[in-house]
Amino acid sequence: MTAVSLVTGGTITLRDPVIDTWALTVYNPLDMLKLNPSFVVGEGLFYILAAVTFIHAYSNRNSETGSPLTQWLGCFLGGSVVEFFTTLHPQIDNAFHSQACIMLIDRMVAVYPLVGLYGGLQYISLQLAFSHSTSKSESVGTKVALGLTSGLIGHVLCELLDSTGTYFLWWTWHEGDPAYLSRRAGVPLSSGFWLYAQIASLGLIYAFTRYRSCIYFILGSVFIMPVLFLLPFITVFHPLDAMYGRGELASPLLVAVSAISFFIFVGKLNKVSMKSTLALAWFYILLMAVMWVVFHTTAATNRRYSYGQAYANRDCRGEMEMIGWGTIERERYLCPVKIDQDVYFNMDCLHTHPKDDTEWYWTCGIDITTEALNEMIFRFSKAVALLIFLGVGSRSKEKSE
Repeated sequence: MTAVSLVTGGTITLRDPVIDTWALTVYNPLDMLKLNPSFVVGEGLFYILAAVTFIHAYSNRNSETGSPLTQWLGCFLGGSVVEFFTTLHPQIDNAFHSQACIMLIDRMVAVYPLVGLYGGLQYISLQLAFSHSTSKSESVGTKVALGLTSGLIGHVLCELLDSTGTYFLWWTWHEGDPAYLSRRAGVPLSSGFWLYAQIASLGLIYAFTRYRSCIYFILGSVFIMPVLFLLPFITVFHPLDAMYGRGELASPLLVAVSAISFFIFVGKLNKVSMKSTLALAWFYILLMAVMWVVFHTTAATNRRYSYGQAYANRDCRGEMEMIGWGTIERERYLCPVKIDQDVYFNMDCLHTHPKDDTEWYWTCGIDITTEALNEMIFRFSKAVALLIFLGVGSRSKEKSE
């Protein structure tokens, strides 16, 4: 049991897990509801999404567009490899999960993004893209366009989770890491770009392997995608961000390229019905919207006890460390002067701050700002517009045939 005193005079407690081993930790959801109700509900949402997408993949495993079951497994395994590596490797170590009801590897890795984001949402993105083509003799340009279309769809859908997790304290970032310094409405620009790059990379691999043995896509997802998705960062994001201070242009640039490639190569291909996959995407958006309506006014009451950036109760600016195998320098500590208006948590609810050098500590949620709320409305609007566009295009094709 871990407890902390609050400035209000009460205490907040994280009760001991019901299962607690190095490999697997399971908390009682009723205990976790007292800390962050939105997180418990969101975690459940993504387990449901994982289940319904896996059932969809299994039920349609002999599809004209390839093997959906292979798609789901490859998305899940490839995304999990990236998640484990970036979360656990000390040379990266720049994103920190809050304690979900089910955690892996010394309470460091949450299960819900492995199955719900990587297995579920990435699968939906690829399914919607590849429903546009049944050809086994596509040109290289068409294959690339299908991969980029996967990234575009995934980027728009995953943006909802990307911002929700930040605003509702489902995770925190390393506030001194240069990859996360450029932000829009408090959300790191590189995070959304990463989701685009990863899903587009999976789409490219699937485009070149979908009519081959399933092992090709699975091996490509595990061994090629974690390298391939770095290329857009090296060639687009980092030059725009570091050299010109315009990292916010990276995602719109690739989205524009993806949209152009879609209209040139993909839009007029022979489609198969995507009604069931669109229904999954609408289901996800609806549940996220309901969750926002219910919980956006309670964000300031969220509490988090979990692993994070090392803390120092002093002015820690200028205290640096090297990561990325000696290629990246970042500020080592989180300290009071670095918890500013761009950070969606603080420690104002705590009676005392953490001890120096601790990496497990309590943090407090903050109110959703008007800027953040407007950003969420914008992201929901994009997601709805995208699904309407895909749905109208699919129905138009069916009528013409």
